[in-house]
Amino acid sequence: MNEQQRQRRRPHGTDEFPDHVTQDAVVVVPGIMGSTLHDTRTGNDVWGLGGVSWLLKAWTTPSGLKSLAMTEDELAAKLGRIKATGLLKHSAWTPYLAGSEPYTDLVDTIRTSVADDAAILEFAYGWRLPVAANGRLLADAARLHLTALRRHATHAQGRRHRTDQREGRLVFVAHSMGGLVPRAALDPGYDGDLQADTRGVITLGTPFQGSVKTAIILATGRGTPVPLPHRKLRAICATMPGLHDLLPQYRSLRAEGDVPHLTPGDVAAIGGDAELARNAARFHHGQRGITLPGHRSIVGVNQPTWQNLTITDGTVEAHLDGARQNSGGTFIRDRNDCIRYFQLHGDGTVGTSSSTATAPSTRNRRSSPTSSPTCRSRTATSPRRGPPSKPSPRSSATTSTPSRPKRRRELAPET
Repeated sequence: MNEQQRQRRRPHGTDEFPDHVTQDAVVVVPGIMGSTLHDTRTGNDVWGLGGVSWLLKAWTTPSGLKSLAMTEDELAAKLGRIKATGLLKHSAWTPYLAGSEPYTDLVDTIRTSVADDAAILEFAYGWRLPVAANGRLLADAARLHLTALRRHATHAQGRRHRTDQREGRLVFVAHSMGGLVPRAALDPGYDGDLQADTRGVITLGTPFQGSVKTAIILATGRGTPVPLPHRKLRAICATMPGLHDLLPQYRSLRAEGDVPHLTPGDVAAIGGDAELARNAARFHHGQRGITLPGHRSIVGVNQPTWQNLTITDGTVEAHLDGARQNSGGTFIRDRNDCIRYFQLHGDGTVGTSSSTATAPSTRNRRSSPTSSPTCRSRTATSPRRGPPSKPSPRSSATTSTPSRPKRRRELAPET
């Protein structure tokens, strides 16, 4: 924290905190690939951009990414080989990431709003594992963090300057895949009191309903937040439950006159694992009744974003236009009884409607229909077929089109 940030927390000449300083405990949860990983058996870092040697090894050696693959023991929930050691940091020379550090600025900003650095927990986790497993780990870590904060010397001082003088509670700030982890942690079946001890959950571009980009990664090995060997990555991703948890859970497959859900067989056909896809669908179904206390969802609304896909002989084609449903759940069709596709948006990775914890909205005032005189179900019109431009890792809502302004939208709390 620099001197300006220290002054914002506690000005010179006073022992009192400004009004914006909270007595709450904040937990920062990164997105997929946002935690560094360490192999406890070999003593090597297996994920992290700490230096040029790591990235060079990943690209050039046959076993450069081998340690990331899930083992049979790990798939059987016998964990411990790989340990998450911290939030992803990388040096300024990294050309692809434009010299930015994805979570440093976020954590520094949070520091200005808490009574002490001890109020912040940077929750690194094994993003290869199922979200459910990481949710249980987060629930335990958050409980210990809150208990420790309430015993901290600055907690009592922080309470005194607040009108209600209540005890500190938990605030989760989660990016991308990380937003799924607090929801799993808040399952009342695991820690029945954690919801009551949570003041709020802030999610940044979280794919609550999944993302088409996940299917592209499984099919091609392309589209990850950092550049890696495509063939190697594709084989490794097929073993990762955590990645399968990000598959679209909404109706996203363009088929003959319909848009059904992806099936485990579809996932296997493009290079994924059918059983992991089946487990992911069960997991998401079980999460539907979980409430996120004080939820604020920050979502991208103006970037070209893949909405659905077609699969032909194992080849995936993603589309930027998507089908919309009526209030009764049926798809909007044209006069020829063909499904109409609309220009929908998102943050470049996650569609706007998929970023909400509730079912996707059937309304989008920014959408416009793509009409066609005849039904072309498996190759429905899509004005742009290639992948959307890569957004900056610093913000999930960074624009990829210079002529369009950067736009983000904060949704109202979900009840």
